[in-house]
Amino acid sequence: PQSFIPAAERYGLMPSIDRWVVRNTFRILAARQADQRMPPIATCAINLSGATFGDETFLGFLREQFLVHGISPAMICLEITETSAIANLTSAMRFMAD
Repeated sequence: PQSFIPAAERYGLMPSIDRWVVRNTFRILAARQADQRMPPIATCAINLSGATFGDETFLGFLREQFLVHGISPAMICLEITETSAIANLTSAMRFMAD
């Protein structure tokens, strides 16, 4: 990640990458939940970029993914760095409130 993330940030690709991560993580979690042989996962942390918190459509996308994959929001812990939260304070606060 440290080799491509700076370039992805520079070219504004992080929101797309974050969506890919969410979609694929939820797909894997749903498959694990459906497989009785797999131990349950209590919490899954997903690190998001600061740019994603500025994406007005991300929250709707996230809600849709919860429904599509049957994942409980209580299972997911969204992480953001303090630097990103401060740089995008208004967006981060609005996102957390929703």
